[in-house]
Amino acid sequence: MSRKLRIADVRKALDAGRRFLVVSHQSPDGDAIGSSLALASVLTALGKGCDIVNVDGVPMNLTWLPLAERVHLVPDDPGAYDTVVVLDCGGPERTGLDLPLDQPGRVVVNIDHHPGNPEFGTVNLVDPAACATAELVYEVLRAMPAPLGYSAATGIYTAILTDTGSFRFSNTSARALEIASRMVSKGVDPAWVSHMVYDQQPVGRLHLLSRVLETLTLSPRDKAACVTVTREMLRATHTGVEDVDGFVNYPRSICGVEVGLLLREEADGRYRVALRSKGRVDVSEIARELGGGGHRNAAGATVDGTPAQIRRRLFDRVETALDEQRLRKRLAG
Repeated sequence: MSRKLRIADVRKALDAGRRFLVVSHQSPDGDAIGSSLALASVLTALGKGCDIVNVDGVPMNLTWLPLAERVHLVPDDPGAYDTVVVLDCGGPERTGLDLPLDQPGRVVVNIDHHPGNPEFGTVNLVDPAACATAELVYEVLRAMPAPLGYSAATGIYTAILTDTGSFRFSNTSARALEIASRMVSKGVDPAWVSHMVYDQQPVGRLHLLSRVLETLTLSPRDKAACVTVTREMLRATHTGVEDVDGFVNYPRSICGVEVGLLLREEADGRYRVALRSKGRVDVSEIARELGGGGHRNAAGATVDGTPAQIRRRLFDRVETALDEQRLRKRLAG
């Protein structure tokens, strides 16, 4: 089914719904929160009841967004919603909520841009070609009868800004820039948004970064680099999981490195792995092998093992992928 037809189906579901729950993934980023707030803004303008929930709340650098104060950690009444909108989740488990999506009469709207999404919704708008989930939310909102105002525009712009790495990543498409431009025409100030997102760091985050960079390790051929975040580091610097966002880009930025890795210790002793590629290595394949998923240049998974064991495994896998790529080119040439 084409994106246009899927957007029409989503709009019908939103038109028909009366009481909405809007949810997004754990450890939310700008796309998850910005998309949620933009959608909630328009649903509220249409007179719909709308609750916004994220189990981890709003990251500190996004608390300034319009309607951010309406985000709760749990639903007020899980059985009260006739429509649940799941945003930016490769699967329903990514919400971290024990929410019965198959409740009789309940419509589940699944909007996402992650490859491999199983289309678990009653209505699905899934397109990995989108620069961010916010791109798809924007397409839906512009088809709604209520105007897309400043609050929604700020959420959409912030979502696209952060998911494209400030328009530096390979998902910075012409459509991404076009939508960003339209949001600016609605009053969004790019300089101010960038300032609020990137220039409001607590000092503890910089202390944490200092400790994390001390763990920097390169693979034998210097094609992958990894940093590690432990729970002890978070305790010592009085920081949280949200403060780790973006740290994976430091190892990725090293000259000659193709893949940056970040290992973050979870409460159960396992490690959350973030993988970021410069383009030659499809890290989504590596993440899927580990039970995770994501995009070609940005993916993640949760794995067992010590940091040294995980690093060794990932370094080997990255360098094997590069060897295979070189072999394919040689055979093709």
